[in-house]
Amino acid sequence: MMIRQMTNEDLNDLIEIWLAASKEAHHFIPAEYWEAKQGDMREVYLPTAETYLLEETGQVRGFVSLVGEDLAALFIDPSRQNQGCGKALLRYAMDLRDTLKLRVYADNQRALRFYEKNGFERLEETVDPDTGQPEHIMIWRKNKTERKDSMSVSIFQHIDTVFVPTRNIKAAKEWYTDVLGGRIGWESEQGEYQCILFGQTSLTLFSTDEERYFERRHAIFNFFVPNVEDAYRHLRKQNVRVDTILEYGATYFTFYDLDDNCLEVCSY
Repeated sequence: MMIRQMTNEDLNDLIEIWLAASKEAHHFIPAEYWEAKQGDMREVYLPTAETYLLEETGQVRGFVSLVGEDLAALFIDPSRQNQGCGKALLRYAMDLRDTLKLRVYADNQRALRFYEKNGFERLEETVDPDTGQPEHIMIWRKNKTERKDSMSVSIFQHIDTVFVPTRNIKAAKEWYTDVLGGRIGWESEQGEYQCILFGQTSLTLFSTDEERYFERRHAIFNFFVPNVEDAYRHLRKQNVRVDTILEYGATYFTFYDLDDNCLEVCSY
């Protein structure tokens, strides 16, 4: 998966996703309302927002739009929902802001649960003047540790394969293959190595001594796997340092490699 900024060539794809997802999520609002809003999305909302989209194998799967601290839109292609796309885009937006605010229709219980699960709190309930529907205003605030440690996250997350820094490329190759069970793919002319983990997730190991690449503690990438419990048990069996214990129905955990890079394993 790759997250990148929207271009004008993406407008048709984004509007198509927005319309389909809006109709599905907001069944309590007539479909004609959303169809009539397509022009505003094309000419006003998307062009004036800071919008990032998620691509997978060349196909747009969803997008997130920011206007200042407002999370103005987060929509996923209905055929790709519940597969980690929404969480990946939300995490990307969280890395760009210290505070996020949004509005969610009260009858959209699925969205309310999603945002609350990801750290948003309800501030107040109001009414959308356009539809007459009750809605919740929600807020998320980054804590001080996250603010300090998020300086370099965008270096890693806007490209199609995560770049993982290492001070010792030979040792890192052996660790990712022997301990994590990955396999080495291509090698670049610059001495970078592709490693495939958990059967499908691609990362690129690169050698560097620049400390700025190691001055963070939060997860630099999400691995999306079919079975988090299996991945968790495998890493624990290999004595990998795991930061989060799977309990109380958690669907993710973090672990650390030889260079103290923190990575997160999530369920689809």
